[in-house]
Amino acid sequence: MKKEYKLNPETLTYETPDSKSGFKLKNIIWILLSGLGFGFVFIIMVAYLYPTPQERQLRRDLAILEKNYSELNRKLEESILMYENLLEKEKKIQKLTFDTELEQMKSISKEMSMFSPDFDFSGVLNATDETIGKTSDNALQLIWKIRLLLEMAYSKKMFLQSVPSIIPLDSGTYVLISGYGLRIHPIFKTLRQHNGVDLAARQGTPVFASGAGVVVRPPADMEGLGNMVAIDHGFGYISTYGCLLKSDVKIGTRVVRGQMIGSVGRSGIATGPHLHYEVRKNGKPINPVNYFFLSVSPEELFELMEKASVQNQNMS
Repeated sequence: MKKEYKLNPETLTYETPDSKSGFKLKNIIWILLSGLGFGFVFIIMVAYLYPTPQERQLRRDLAILEKNYSELNRKLEESILMYENLLEKEKKIQKLTFDTELEQMKSISKEMSMFSPDFDFSGVLNATDETIGKTSDNALQLIWKIRLLLEMAYSKKMFLQSVPSIIPLDSGTYVLISGYGLRIHPIFKTLRQHNGVDLAARQGTPVFASGAGVVVRPPADMEGLGNMVAIDHGFGYISTYGCLLKSDVKIGTRVVRGQMIGSVGRSGIATGPHLHYEVRKNGKPINPVNYFFLSVSPEELFELMEKASVQNQNMS
């Protein structure tokens, strides 16, 4: 069978009918594939630029979760920083107040997960929120503990400032004549309880407050001591200064340790110029010599205690 040829007026060549139809088929296939490709790209672009309502809602939820997660992380970091700062403050207060190291407390740490396709936002948010709650509770407890420590430190400071713990006369201006206990009365010449110490000194020698406090009325049972000054130091302590030449403070005056409150005299029942000094704790007389520790060295204090223990005659 002979092949048929036809003249192509455009190319001026002879072509077979099969080659022309094949060329058209190739063109049709190419056009279809190109259309499918462009259509697929178009669908993807439309899907990205114009998401469905469900996709938009999911994106909004994801954005909210990411924002909440970032906010919780920020709060967690702030809570941890505040908590550890409070720990440091508590350690310093404990060290300054009681000269002891605070029990070591564990710092809070949190390992954060990396983002991944199956990242559980809800679980991390709950865990982070729970950690923040615990950290806040611990920080609150620590704040109350620091307040308590500050109150204790303040009380300790006030106690150290207030307790009558110095000799009320300057060193070298006195001689300890009689101490606390049974002593011979200067007038009746019989053994009687002597509730203080007698410090002989020149008349007019300055007398100083042995601790901070408020000047009050002397105890009613103190008789025969002439001009007196009594100071309420708080914490149950009251110191009394008797046989004074004069007093320089009035009832209600607040004084500090070392402040001049009067001068040595021989008022009341006294055999010579001296200071009769008493200390009472919760209303009961105690040995004042035991509270001279801020004025003298341990050796000097031991010597004073030996002198005060001698059973001799007191001066008032």
